[in-house]
Amino acid sequence: MNPFEQMDRVINRILLSLVVFTILIFLFSCSNKVTYEIYLEHQPQEPLYVTDSKSDAQDYYDEYKQYHSDMYITQK
Repeated sequence: MNPFEQMDRVINRILLSLVVFTILIFLFSCSNKVTYEIYLEHQPQEPLYVTDSKSDAQDYYDEYKQYHSDMYITQK
């Protein structure tokens, strides 16, 4: 058996593994991420706070709602 044929098989397996690994990384990185943004009604173009956690958004809202009566949370 030619040693170069065996080396060719190893290289093909490595390349195939890299391609599969790259595709998996791409698929998992493109998942839909939900973000929560807190705005004031009179400043809808500028979010006060942006987070990926619903509980963080709710904590922020609860803490500062007493100072801003026109505050609201949106989900994107």
